[in-house]
Amino acid sequence: MEDTKKILEKMDEIDEKITSVQITLENEIRNNIQLIAEGHIDLERKL
Repeated sequence: MEDTKKILEKMDEIDEKITSVQITLENEIRNNIQLIAEGHIDLERKL
């Protein structure tokens, strides 16, 4: 019973970490990709 409780607690910790990574991907990396894409569009228009 104690082992099951420890496993469930560890799974909760892992779930929180995964959620944190997803939020980082959505908020930071997506915005950076968008900025790079906009820069390429502006550069293409100048050429």
